[in-house]
Amino acid sequence: MSDGQLAINTEYTSPGLFFKNSLGDLVKVGPVHIGTTAPNSSPATGGQSGNSVGEQWIDTSGLNPVFKVWDGGAWLSEVAGASVVVSDSAPGSPSAGDLWYDSSTSSGGGRLYVYYDDGNSSQWVDAAPQGGGGGGTSVTVSDTAPASPTAGDLWYDSSTSSGGGRTYVYYNDGNSSQWVDAAPQGGGGGAASPWTTTGSDIYYNTGKVGIGSTSPSAELEVQAALSPEVQIRNTTTSSYSSLNLAEVGDSGTFVINRLGSTSAATGGPRAGQIWNSANAPIVFGTNGAERMKIASNGYIYMYSVYSNAVAGTYRDVYVESGGFVGYLSSVQAHKTNIQPIEDVAWLYSLSPVSFNRRKKDEEGNYTDEFYDQNEYGLIAEQVEPVAPQLCFYDIDEETEEETLAGVHYRQLITPMLKALQQANERIETLEAKVAALESP
Repeated sequence: MSDGQLAINTEYTSPGLFFKNSLGDLVKVGPVHIGTTAPNSSPATGGQSGNSVGEQWIDTSGLNPVFKVWDGGAWLSEVAGASVVVSDSAPGSPSAGDLWYDSSTSSGGGRLYVYYDDGNSSQWVDAAPQGGGGGGTSVTVSDTAPASPTAGDLWYDSSTSSGGGRTYVYYNDGNSSQWVDAAPQGGGGGAASPWTTTGSDIYYNTGKVGIGSTSPSAELEVQAALSPEVQIRNTTTSSYSSLNLAEVGDSGTFVINRLGSTSAATGGPRAGQIWNSANAPIVFGTNGAERMKIASNGYIYMYSVYSNAVAGTYRDVYVESGGFVGYLSSVQAHKTNIQPIEDVAWLYSLSPVSFNRRKKDEEGNYTDEFYDQNEYGLIAEQVEPVAPQLCFYDIDEETEEETLAGVHYRQLITPMLKALQQANERIETLEAKVAALESP
């Protein structure tokens, strides 16, 4: 026989259609055996009693039928993927790579089909070779894919590399063509999965993952025509949903949390959290430039605020001891224990000075370096014994001890206004006396 020639064996123990492949082997291409036991248990060469290379068998002995191919020494099959169904009608809700043997006696019956689905089109593709019920053209058993295939051709990959030991059917609809993995894997899948399972874990570390993208540019890329969305949902109301960004070998992490509806964690129920557990800042930027930074010690830097003038109406901003930022209201409803000021003589005991401010290092400690701008003000240590109500203090959270921190300069405005009024009253009194003395 020459390569590609067909032979029909009529010997009753192993009837079927055989053809000679390019390797010189006789390959049995039909019919497909269906049953609970393997056909012809004694291996032999093609055309004689026994199994032949390429012979196909749908093993129905288990819960799920398994498609198997004889490689010359054993029946090969997969164990974790697509399903095989033997029925008079096509199975419902198939997955790519699923096999269906049409057991009906109508047109198309007695054939093997593989389900093709590339995300754009899907259909049952006739995988039945010539002589086994109709439809196909050729079956090849080799280490490499056959050249110049036609739609419906079968190829059994006899290599030991990845993808070896599987049966493929050639799909061609005029627009696209490829070898489709038809190796069933016991219950719902098809082609070999790139994912690896370890216990209840699954991982993939040899490339990028695209959702809605055929050529992802990042480890995970999501594309959609309208409002692509990634959701992380927590099923426990007392816990939280979390996006955790970390470096391998580094204990510090950057975390974005959303607390559950009954969570007692910092912020309270449904709070959003941003944490950097490393000794490093959180930086905010726009248009490629850093705009704001929260340093690891809690200091807040807003770089563009100082150089931008405000216009229109404005209010002074204050920081409350608990960290609240806002303005001070002067309406009467905001105040209580209202009393007039009488004694402001202590103003004359204050000692105004000029000075330069010292710079701090990264740990917040004062250095011998200072800023060039000369300023005017008071020394808190000198003000405290004269007017302690003008001073403010830092409080240690653990010991609750107070440390003198500065002077409320705004608190000087009203006493100075009172002193000015008192001085004006004295001036008016003196002017009246002078005027009386000068009168004839």
